[in-house]
Amino acid sequence: MDQATHRDPGSITRIHSEPDRTSITAIFSLICSFICCLPLVPLLGAGLGVLALIGIGRSDGRVGGKGLAVCGIVLGIIVTLLQVGGFFLLDTGLRLMVREGNTVGQALTDLEADRPGPMRSILAGPLGSMTDAELAEFRDAYTADMGPFVSTPQTPWALLGGYIENEQLMKPYQNRPGLMPITATFSNGAGLLVVITDTSGRTPNAGGTNVPVTDLVLVSPAGLEYTLSDFDGPDTLAPGATAPADDPASAPEGELPDEGPNEGP
Repeated sequence: MDQATHRDPGSITRIHSEPDRTSITAIFSLICSFICCLPLVPLLGAGLGVLALIGIGRSDGRVGGKGLAVCGIVLGIIVTLLQVGGFFLLDTGLRLMVREGNTVGQALTDLEADRPGPMRSILAGPLGSMTDAELAEFRDAYTADMGPFVSTPQTPWALLGGYIENEQLMKPYQNRPGLMPITATFSNGAGLLVVITDTSGRTPNAGGTNVPVTDLVLVSPAGLEYTLSDFDGPDTLAPGATAPADDPASAPEGELPDEGPNEGP
């Protein structure tokens, strides 16, 4: 054979017009990148996409799926970034609730020790002027059922675990604007501190708290509610409102309300 035309068979590169198969790694890369509900799985999808591209490049055209691998890489990175952002938002929100729970819990502890000042100081709006007697009435009502306050969760993940453990107690207070439910332990069992806030931001921030606390609800293990504003003395009229016509308090000073015709004894 002519030496000029002789070729080493090992040096011949096999050329394929169509791949024999699609990369399984590329397929799994795309699948994993779509699983956004499990942490780090999309990142695994992006890594599988890189491995798939390397394998496809070394296959001399026998393996296809390059487009799937690229989609898996891009989608995996995007979903992973969204997961990281969501994690930090969740962690920030839970940390805020832990701090708020500690503040309200300390105020309850002081109130139970006949020190009502801290409780009054954390309240924004009209409840900030509650008297010692009104706060004591609130304290006596909830402790007779729930017992003294013990603690709130000290870490974000302990708080999240408390939500899972007390799911039935939490249901009525979830996803409601202005409500911040915080799991708490009382001597008679697990309950809730439901901090009610002013979501409009018009109420000035209360002293020592992270958000304006306009009311407080304690929920017993049995689901009974003890609302602080219920103990804020008699109901008062809003500015500019008038009392009902049959209310003696609405009569001008010095005059008695009309009691109708005199029908005799």
